[in-house]
Amino acid sequence: MQKSMHKKRCIVPSKQWYTALLTTISQAFQLKKNPLPWGRVIGAGICSGIPVLLGLLAGNLPYGMLAGIGSFTYLYVFNIPYAQRAKRLLFVMLGFAFSVGLGTLVAPHPLAAAITVGWIGAVATFIFGAYKVAGPAAIFFVLGFSLATGMPIDQSAAPLRAGLVLLGGALAWVMGMSGWLRNPHGPETTAMKKVYLELAKFMDSVGSAEAQEERQKLVLLLKSAEETLYAGHVSWQQSGEYLRLHSLNDQANAIFLDILAHMDQSKDRLPTHLGRSVRAIASALGEKKKGSSKRRSSEKSHMSKAR
Repeated sequence: MQKSMHKKRCIVPSKQWYTALLTTISQAFQLKKNPLPWGRVIGAGICSGIPVLLGLLAGNLPYGMLAGIGSFTYLYVFNIPYAQRAKRLLFVMLGFAFSVGLGTLVAPHPLAAAITVGWIGAVATFIFGAYKVAGPAAIFFVLGFSLATGMPIDQSAAPLRAGLVLLGGALAWVMGMSGWLRNPHGPETTAMKKVYLELAKFMDSVGSAEAQEERQKLVLLLKSAEETLYAGHVSWQQSGEYLRLHSLNDQANAIFLDILAHMDQSKDRLPTHLGRSVRAIASALGEKKKGSSKRRSSEKSHMSKAR
């Protein structure tokens, strides 16, 4: 009897281990339903192709290829305020140039190169994780260092190679910041538009089974919008557009608190015109500046209806 019980105890863990292994393998080959960032992919391709093309036309393709390494800076372009994006891209392209220059210097010493590549990967991963920076993290810093160690050994070429990578990064910086000329507060506007669209969905779901789920989504978006507005704050300059977006964020939080107070007192659904008013605010946020005065007046009227 004891032997049979012992066999059963041995069989159960093995089945659990087998099931966990199958689950892990299936998750490894599972495709996530995330939209492909076509804009960033195409932009990175253009940034990488321009230096290579210029090097080819100038009759010095290796220099163009080196500058193309720095152009991978564009892969770190995300929908964040331009004030924060400028600093992030600057540090990324400086990191690329440092990695290539350091790889050129330690290329004659294989052991030092092996230790250094691990150090670069560890430091870059720590920084990206500690500051919650989105992007490919350490992979391209390690790639740049590894490519430099595989080039012809010439320690005196370290400044030249690092400079060429820096030029490619500067091109990516300019392309990544080009949207500022057209819409200086585009990322903040996009964040607030998402908030008001989700706020309208939450209003429509009040009194239904989906209310709690929409509430959680809205809380996350409100937090994200708050962080985006804070990141876009420039102490020496506050435009009227930024102050308007900040005011809209305060109004969205106030409306959300009013809805929560309503849900505590009643389980009735909200009037449908409230959701339509909030959606009208979201659509007004996407309009161009030529109708800015008309847009502000429409926002105020819809805001009064929502409140």
